[in-house]
Amino acid sequence: MPIMHRIGWCVVGLLGTALVAHAQQPPPAPPKPREMAAYAITYGITIDKTPGDIAAEAQLSESWTRTCEAWSYGGALYYAVDKGIKGKRGDDQPFSDLANIYNERLNYTESLDGDRLGYRAQYMANSRGEPVEGAAFFGGPEKKGLLQVRVGKVPREVSLPNGTVGPMTFRRLLLEQLRTNQPGPWYASTVDLVRFQMPIDLKVELTSAAPFREPISTVGELKDATPDPKAPKPPKGKAAPTQVRDLPALLKGRRWVLKQTSKTLGERGEVVYELFDSGVIPRLNFKREGIEMKAVVKDLTEFPSPKCD
Repeated sequence: MPIMHRIGWCVVGLLGTALVAHAQQPPPAPPKPREMAAYAITYGITIDKTPGDIAAEAQLSESWTRTCEAWSYGGALYYAVDKGIKGKRGDDQPFSDLANIYNERLNYTESLDGDRLGYRAQYMANSRGEPVEGAAFFGGPEKKGLLQVRVGKVPREVSLPNGTVGPMTFRRLLLEQLRTNQPGPWYASTVDLVRFQMPIDLKVELTSAAPFREPISTVGELKDATPDPKAPKPPKGKAAPTQVRDLPALLKGRRWVLKQTSKTLGERGEVVYELFDSGVIPRLNFKREGIEMKAVVKDLTEFPSPKCD
């Protein structure tokens, strides 16, 4: 099963008792679940503390677009760790000879039915690294899948466990569980396409909202606040806010704070993130090279949904 704890390629048994009770009438059609949004997002990344007080910085941007047949993803993560500069690097200050500079890039297209994907990726450390391209064919819950990889001119094939799913299918199935208030945790087999080109395990569980307790303050229009007579009075010495931030539609509605871990990826698989009902992740904390990076949405653009038959 790709995501265990009641997640698979289908969800069964939810309407059994209702069908028995109303056998004389066809049950009403369930409401169509909300589609995941197509969007582009850029993050501002802060690094509060680094081991040994070295300098580090990072940039992250992602986009999801959808056609009537597939989802397409494009993402780029850049990060630099400079052991030759103490504290924060100045805007015009060059990196030292001890700096390590990394780039992670990934583009893939995954069919809407979750059956296959094609991808191109590159992991670079100090300008070294070859592009990788390939395709994954998912066999479903009863059959092994196949990952075809080409690094340079060298092809290879990797067998995928039964029930392995692509990244977008995984997010869709996870959202289905969250929307029906399932408690988790959830387990999945998916694929790492950027660095290792292999099947990986994921565990996702609901966690404390502590990292993202404060409202998002980096996007959205500020509007004058309308006093609410029923609202609790602010603490003594603190005035009530005169303006409120009207968040984009993609960042309204239900949201969940989730913790992801992976035995196969280790530190690279450790992520705490905020997921909205639209499928957007506006904030996430992750690690690279032992350094915790905190990414917060800086720009967010929604793309229109395709008109399909």
